[in-house]
Amino acid sequence: MTRPNDQSKTAYIEGLAQALRSMPRHADLWADVADVFLQTGQFVKAVRAFDLALELDTHLHRAEIGLAIALDLCDDDMTDRAPPKMRTAVWEALQDFDTLIQSLKADASPFIDVHGIRVERETQRRLARDPNDPDAMFLKSALLAKEGAFEEAIAMLDSMKAQGVDYPGAREFRNQLREMIASSAPNPATPES
Repeated sequence: MTRPNDQSKTAYIEGLAQALRSMPRHADLWADVADVFLQTGQFVKAVRAFDLALELDTHLHRAEIGLAIALDLCDDDMTDRAPPKMRTAVWEALQDFDTLIQSLKADASPFIDVHGIRVERETQRRLARDPNDPDAMFLKSALLAKEGAFEEAIAMLDSMKAQGVDYPGAREFRNQLREMIASSAPNPATPES
């Protein structure tokens, strides 16, 4: 059974597909299409759709921002790209939307945490530039904790402390991580009488 949130996403994507069929030359529509591609991890397609939105309206600010995000997340080299042809772009988007709708109806949500991916990548970049960047180290410990790697997160916090960094909230966070480790440890078997 499709979850209520997935039902609204399905209806939204169906509405975008209908709009693409009837009025494909609207820049805002292509920015919306690109947002869906971005949120489903289809970064190359998002770049192409944002490019098309900007070809239709060169001053569409949200498309400029979205394009920058999509390019940052895209692993492909997109430097020599050109906006796609309208007919091809519409056809491809409709095909992709049909697949997304089927996934949502099958209760397999294809949506990803774009913000989380961006934070993770920026943290990696900052640590690559400066392995002792306290902000990036603290954020890395939080990301590790989010993944359940509590001991590694504590080790990162301990590394900061060893460098003489007294990061705001680090002590409290470390204590919370210790409590999480203690509460997730298996209870010793109770001897039977």
